Amino acid sequence: MPSNLPMVTIVDLTKPADDACLSPQEAKRALSFSTAILRQRFVGSHVALRQTLAEHLNEDPREIRFGYSKTGKPIHPKINFSLSHSADFALIGTNKSRLIGIDLEIVRPVENALQIAKRFFATCEYDYLNACSKAELLTEFFKIWTAKEALIKAKGIKLVENLQKEVVCHPGVTNGGYWIMPYTHPLLVGYIAHVAVQNDLGGLNPT
Repeated sequence: MPSNLPMVTIVDLTKPADDACLSPQEAKRALSFSTAILRQRFVGSHVALRQTLAEHLNEDPREIRFGYSKTGKPIHPKINFSLSHSADFALIGTNKSRLIGIDLEIVRPVENALQIAKRFFATCEYDYLNACSKAELLTEFFKIWTAKEALIKAKGIKLVENLQKEVVCHPGVTNGGYWIMPYTHPLLVGYIAHVAVQNDLGGLNPT
């Protein structure tokens, strides 16, 4: 695979993970979760993140050190990455030269999905959802949601303040210097995911 394309790692969070490589802060946060399943999902996703970055950087997972952007996003000086988890799975997107964002959601009932879209989505996105049949609505809602969140993560900006501003009426095309692409995997039945990757330097055409 060309090095300018995003790499995506899928993580099964139903399998317990050894937390030995977590930082003291991560281990403390894991203990704060109210249920065992939430702790397991947090540990599994963050252990996998450290292992994935360590593999790309040829480093010990325990030695991975994160910084934080002005908006609180974890960052690393040698690699761009994004982590998302929902229910039993997590996705980790990585790229050494381009900013990247990834979002994963399990399709689930959303009360007042159209009202949420009207309040937080762009007009073209709301109009599209409003024209969907009842059977289509949830799937299309999560397609737009994951595309928007992936783009916002890639840009490193705040979610709520930018949901309307970052328009993804047509995911899969360029948007302000970024490609937005759906991500699918045989294990992700009932899930929807999108990856956004920086393309303002050109040279990226994942289609």
